[in-house]
Amino acid sequence: VGALSALTLLGAAAPTGAAASGSGRPGPTPAEPVAAAAPCTAAQQRIVVAGRTYCTHGGDEAPTGTPRPTQRASGPVPAGAASCYGDGVSGTRVQAVYAYASGGVDNSATVIPQIRTWAAAVDDEVDASAAETGGERHVRWVTDAGCTLSVLRVVLPATGDDTFAATIAAMQRAGLDRADRKYLMWVDNSQDIYCGIATVYNDDSTGLSNANASQTGWARVDRNCWADVAGPSIAAHELMHNLGGVQVSAPHATQFNHCWDDYDIMCYQDGSGATIRVVCTNPAHEDRYDCNHDDYFSTAPSTGSYLATHWNTADSPFLTALAAGASPTPGPGGYHPLTPKRVFDTRDGTGTGGSAFGPCPPGYTLRLPLAGSGGVPSTGVGAVAVTLTVAAPSGPGYLTAYPDGTALPPTSSVNFATGQTVANLVIAPVGANGQVAVYCSSGSPQVLVDVAGWFADRTAAWPAAGTYHPLRPARLLDTRSGVGAARGPLAPGQTLTVPISGGGSPVSAAATAAVLNVTAAAASSAGYLTVWPTGQPRPNASNVNFTAGRTVPDAVLATIGARGTVSIYNSGRGTAVIADVSGYFDRTGDVPGGGTLHPVTPARLLDTRDGVGAPARPLGPDGSLALQVTGRGGVPSVGPTAVVFNTAVTRPATAGYLTVWPTGDPLPGTSSVNFEPNQTVANFVLATLGGGAASFYNSGARTDVVSDVSGWFG
Repeated sequence: VGALSALTLLGAAAPTGAAASGSGRPGPTPAEPVAAAAPCTAAQQRIVVAGRTYCTHGGDEAPTGTPRPTQRASGPVPAGAASCYGDGVSGTRVQAVYAYASGGVDNSATVIPQIRTWAAAVDDEVDASAAETGGERHVRWVTDAGCTLSVLRVVLPATGDDTFAATIAAMQRAGLDRADRKYLMWVDNSQDIYCGIATVYNDDSTGLSNANASQTGWARVDRNCWADVAGPSIAAHELMHNLGGVQVSAPHATQFNHCWDDYDIMCYQDGSGATIRVVCTNPAHEDRYDCNHDDYFSTAPSTGSYLATHWNTADSPFLTALAAGASPTPGPGGYHPLTPKRVFDTRDGTGTGGSAFGPCPPGYTLRLPLAGSGGVPSTGVGAVAVTLTVAAPSGPGYLTAYPDGTALPPTSSVNFATGQTVANLVIAPVGANGQVAVYCSSGSPQVLVDVAGWFADRTAAWPAAGTYHPLRPARLLDTRSGVGAARGPLAPGQTLTVPISGGGSPVSAAATAAVLNVTAAAASSAGYLTVWPTGQPRPNASNVNFTAGRTVPDAVLATIGARGTVSIYNSGRGTAVIADVSGYFDRTGDVPGGGTLHPVTPARLLDTRDGVGAPARPLGPDGSLALQVTGRGGVPSVGPTAVVFNTAVTRPATAGYLTVWPTGDPLPGTSSVNFEPNQTVANFVLATLGGGAASFYNSGARTDVVSDVSGWFG
């Protein structure tokens, strides 16, 4: 492609905007950031991003006589035909920029229409590359109300185009450094300082918390590389750097974020010493991304492959799978799993500005800015999946999570007794301000929040991503009997690797997350279980909190890691661990039959204490009831395949368990809520429906059952 180069952001740690490269997990990089006043070497450039200084390898000049790919014969693309989505400005976007230095000539009147044509050609290359793996991708450009590409006109300082570092500094001073923007600049100069140059973060971790997905980026193409003879590949090359290609850990990568398996937009002799080899023999593939789609861009990576376990730019939120010109359907959408992360803790100040908040007072409402925290983006979020934990309450009570700015619903999310540490999974819609409100009824508990993932509101990049597939509940793990692991309790400090997807599992190999009910049984001490994707570092988070001798369940929306497995860590002494699956989320809506989340205002559908949804009497021992769900509590009569329940057992006479399963199916050998005598305990249940109804079975003595609905899938 000629002399195109990346400006790689390298840091000694993994701060905001500079995550690490190499293994697919956060950690140190081999390069060190320079001190604030330290010079870089002659071959490097020094820039500052998010207050942090970096030395980087510099750009390459375009070699004289370097052959460039010709423009495809499709002809000019009309202005505005690149890609146009929604209102043109919300969410993650690529901003086109025309820039020239002060004292230079302003050619914007003639160049900006050309930029619109070139941008449309870049979009064409992206989509043609996606089609090679059976997908569709388009650039989420910033557009105006008339669906025409927005091109900012920026006047740089007189020396603002002398170096890329100077250009970035000028853009930052102009406020063009938004984390939800990539800035693709056509720089009008006569010196041809660069052919093209761009920032790329050395972060090969999966998920939208990847720095290339969540941080700003800049790229520039200088005037002598604009010409039609160069085609759109120069700009397409630099944009791909901004999206995160090519990570140095990729199978065919060079140390300068390019590749050596030509023909490929990102492959060329970049001075790294790598030998270029022609692997994809069609020269026309010089206008396409990723020869063999195994290094940085694939819409359908195979299970266990590099792009299934590392950063895949086809998953970038700056791209979309919608057809060009389409507008997303309003309403909530697909699921994006994350590695669990603690984002709020009243005990130590996490999420509270650095100082401990202390116990939540009775009647107080916490307002948590979860959009923008823990890998959740700041825009395009309809709901978050969080584990809500209560610790050290001075009395009994409950927490209720609901969208901030709406009325407090008459439901509960976590029920607790005096001194009890208890957790529950909650799918909480966010308010218009991106916040979730958590009401503390009484008991003055400490409150902890761990993020597991988020659901798009369909103004985001992936309205079809992460569709849900309900299953008949099935047991995947039981260390008491040797199902899914060796027989015997999980020892203190031990980690268990549990197969979730593929093989003989009902969970598809294309799954990214599974809905598990994880239970600790017969524990010999108090402790907690942490569930996280295999291959990632164990997070500072918990999913199941247990005490000695008790059986404690909790639902987990578990992100699936390497080889289709999850890891489970036990902090306490030996305990049996059980895991039942009730459904899974796929990667990009590529498994037929999936549904997306539709939150509803929480409503009570079942309460055997006062006759809501069933007769006003406790559910008897070995008894069952069928609950009509569709057509009630905001759940439509037609369409839902599963519903989000918070299901509680109260006043049981003996220990036992409750099983929720689709009406009409045989009773499965799984459990949804485990309880002790005289205990009130609740658990998240993503209940698969049968004929619009869900059935409830009680294994123990008479007990009252309460179930609140907060959303449906379909």
